[in-house]
Amino acid sequence: MVGIFHCLRHTFATTICLENGLPIETVSKMLGHRFISTTELYAKVSKQKIAKEMLPLMGSEQTQTFRKALRVCPPRKRATASEAEPSTA
Repeated sequence: MVGIFHCLRHTFATTICLENGLPIETVSKMLGHRFISTTELYAKVSKQKIAKEMLPLMGSEQTQTFRKALRVCPPRKRATASEAEPSTA
């Protein structure tokens, strides 16, 4: 029964609260934690949350300028089947 309770708290903190934009400080108080570090054990940041929060940055004019100037994240060339396997000839 204790394991289920822990799982429910984790799900509540991550999926319901943080994924819907509640600050970790608020979630910490709701869970009754004295320290935010305790809440961080329950609340994992998902890839979806990171992608959602990065969206405004990725489209900003400043980010586009920096990417062009620094050539950060150039498109990857995909290896063809012949390049992926070394030839034995």
